[in-house]
Amino acid sequence: MAEPTPVAEPTPVAELAPVAPAQVALAPEPVAEPAVTVPEATRLAVLNALNGWARAWSQQNVDAYLAYYEAEFAPEGMERHAWEAERRSRLSRPAWIKVGLEDVTMEEAADGTVTVALRQRYASPGYQDMTLKRLTLALRDGNWMITMETSLKVLR
Repeated sequence: MAEPTPVAEPTPVAELAPVAPAQVALAPEPVAEPAVTVPEATRLAVLNALNGWARAWSQQNVDAYLAYYEAEFAPEGMERHAWEAERRSRLSRPAWIKVGLEDVTMEEAADGTVTVALRQRYASPGYQDMTLKRLTLALRDGNWMITMETSLKVLR
């Protein structure tokens, strides 16, 4: 019988230092432009206009309600006269209407217009909802007028 061949001792392996994870250069996160602070006098005047608009709506005073909109205002896809007729019908039909505005925030643009975001509560007999809205108002002949109105989401 042949003698077994001796097995060589394993050669020690040098211990490796831990490897740091690769550093990847990331582009800095874009920083949102800070909202332009609306001057207090402007903020109060816009709030006054918005409250008057909501009050006219709640009182179902159609002419006063429509007077808060710029003469050229018409929602996308409608002509002004058709929109006015629709608003007259919708404001006159219910026995009562209650409109409230909450969480009003404002930003002033370089052109002097003010964009408003708010939650609008609406209630009438048999219907109520809460709608997130964005409105743009512009100063026209000393009055803040609604130039754009967008319903973003009905929360109900």
